[in-house]
Amino acid sequence: MGNGCCISGIDSGPFRENINLGDINRQQIIMILLENDTLNVNQLTEKMDISRPAVSHHLKILKLAGLIISNKNGKEMYYSLSTMEFLKHIKELISTIEAGY
Repeated sequence: MGNGCCISGIDSGPFRENINLGDINRQQIIMILLENDTLNVNQLTEKMDISRPAVSHHLKILKLAGLIISNKNGKEMYYSLSTMEFLKHIKELISTIEAGY
């Protein structure tokens, strides 16, 4: 998945997923959700310079990693950070950086 820091060993069902937190779009989604709490895909797309399908793709990856959660409200799906998982992965990221990758 390109260059950047990866968190591996994330259980997402029958396979394990490597999440590239070095991806600028995923970083931006995380930062937007930190600032806005809960948003739908259209609201996220308005705040980014990528297409709606690209935002949806990154949301899917972040959700599989357990970094975000989704809640349906009517016909809209709203996304927010999964606090416990997010903090767990940030601690792992910091440990990886401190260890020199």
